[in-house]
Amino acid sequence: LPDASIETGYSSGFNIRPLPFQCDIKVRNSKIKDVIEREGREAEEAFKSAGY
Repeated sequence: LPDASIETGYSSGFNIRPLPFQCDIKVRNSKIKDVIEREGREAEEAFKSAGY
């Protein structure tokens, strides 16, 4: 399990953030899955168009 401790489960420094952890995301609705996939493709296209 990931370190969920408030004291040790985050990076140190000015810009703190959670440390990397594994997760398994499961979409339970096919319509929502379609929306997530479509919006992901659109976001990738937007980033590519912006030069990222």
